Amino acid sequence: MERTIKKTGGQVDNLVFAIVDAAFDKKVEVRDDMISALHTLGKQQAELVLSTCVHYLNKHQKLVQGHRVLILDVMTKVIKDAGVNVSLELAKELIVLATNELTKSKDIIPEWQLAASNVLVALGVNFCQEVMIEMLQKVTPGQLPHYFVILTLANLAKENVFGVVPFLKDIFSRMLSMLGTVKADNMRWVLAKCIGSFSEAIIEYCANIENAPYPDIAKDRFYGEIFTAFEIMFSVWLGSSREGRLEINSNAMVNMVRLAVIEAFGYMCHLMTKEKLEEYIQRLLHGITGLYRRHSEHHILTQSLCLILNAASCDSSLMLLPLLDLIMNGLHAQACSETDLANPLGMKNKNEVLRCFQVLTQNFPDRVVGFLQLKLENVNDKSRAATLAIIKHIINSSDEYLESKRELLLSTVKVVLYD
Repeated sequence: MERTIKKTGGQVDNLVFAIVDAAFDKKVEVRDDMISALHTLGKQQAELVLSTCVHYLNKHQKLVQGHRVLILDVMTKVIKDAGVNVSLELAKELIVLATNELTKSKDIIPEWQLAASNVLVALGVNFCQEVMIEMLQKVTPGQLPHYFVILTLANLAKENVFGVVPFLKDIFSRMLSMLGTVKADNMRWVLAKCIGSFSEAIIEYCANIENAPYPDIAKDRFYGEIFTAFEIMFSVWLGSSREGRLEINSNAMVNMVRLAVIEAFGYMCHLMTKEKLEEYIQRLLHGITGLYRRHSEHHILTQSLCLILNAASCDSSLMLLPLLDLIMNGLHAQACSETDLANPLGMKNKNEVLRCFQVLTQNFPDRVVGFLQLKLENVNDKSRAATLAIIKHIINSSDEYLESKRELLLSTVKVVLYD
């Protein structure tokens, strides 16, 4: 069915159509001017520009990919600016169009499909229910969804927590049955990203439950689904042994999958029962600490580790007690590593290391202080500097947990300073 352009009756109607038609000029600077013009017009006449784009893309099914991408990108900009000023009728047309653009090709064509995905995510801010209903039609139980359908769901979960979380029980019921059969690394990567985003969204939803549309949704509603996904991702995708060693592979894509899975685990551990987390915690932490030697993206590992430590310490749990030496030695080694001040990821890793020690201090202050005292006895300047940085951070962030040990720490530091 051909869509109707929402015309104003003025000369601008023909102008918008002419710009859309001519936008994919050979000259990049002309193309940029066309995009800017449509974006500017869209701020004043959002429905005109958006409906013209819908009409044009539907009418020109064989339009070159670059031109389609350009129009989709313009639509995303206009939708973000217009917000709730887009009518529900037009929003539904945009959702159908973007979904068709997203899934028209079974092959992965990143530039085109990502542009369509961005349109859906932008619409999902104000029309989340409509977008989710359309996406659910593309997630068939037992069948692997399109790569960019999964990525769209992942990004939408970050963009609109309150809109997405009420749909997650339904989505998990459709997706979990095929997780164990996924072989392609790119699909494992995007699914790990998606499940991580879903888990993060659930945590945020429950943390702000007073503002949530459905206040009866709690973390324990998802315990079963999250643990099912965790078991498959840990035992099958990572190829973990009983001792916690993660299968090593030099393939770059396999390594990307591993990091995405570890990143997701940081959030998933907050959605597991204490018993299930305790069952896996030793293998999980052994696996993560062992990956520092094989991956350069240390900030991802440390960020996930910090989240896992938080989850494992909830309700005064002692499950970390037998693993403290392993954890603290691994973290201290990261604190001692050289960091380029111009490298933001390196600095982020150092900050995450400090946050890990903060979590441990608030739960095991005696063990942390004893560990740091021993490290200060090391005459290596790099080790001492790292230890002093950790002490400074925990005093500033966790002083109330160190009241009985503050003098001991300060006296130890003084000895080092006068050494």
